[in-house]
Amino acid sequence: MKRFWIALLGAGLFATAAFAGGDEVPVRMHELPDAAKTLVKKYFHDIEVVSATMEKGVAPSYEVKLADGTKIDFDARGEWTDVERPGGVVPDGLIPQPILKFVAANYPGRHVRGVERDGRNHEITLDNGLELKFNRRFRLVETDH
Repeated sequence: MKRFWIALLGAGLFATAAFAGGDEVPVRMHELPDAAKTLVKKYFHDIEVVSATMEKGVAPSYEVKLADGTKIDFDARGEWTDVERPGGVVPDGLIPQPILKFVAANYPGRHVRGVERDGRNHEITLDNGLELKFNRRFRLVETDH
């Protein structure tokens, strides 16, 4: 019977640790990696930072939210992985030139509201909700409405 209670206690502790959501902690801007601080200052210097959080893990990641609704995700090195601007336009400096040229040629008048980078692959979201996925050679590989 004693083994049963020990096993039950162990299972309960494991479940608590596995499902606890306390891996995300608030951080201050000066605690972000240098690359992340530089990007925020360069492209969003005139917008107030509402929050910055770090998700702990083997390789921590960061999320910065701005007053205008912009959300920027960063990897452990401070390199951006996702930029969402529901009420604005993603700065051209964050979008590779071949993708900018593709959008201008094929979707004139449309603006990029989001860009996600996974390795060297990119996915952008236009202001009409259209998602375009590009491979590492900046060739369109998928379109999603």
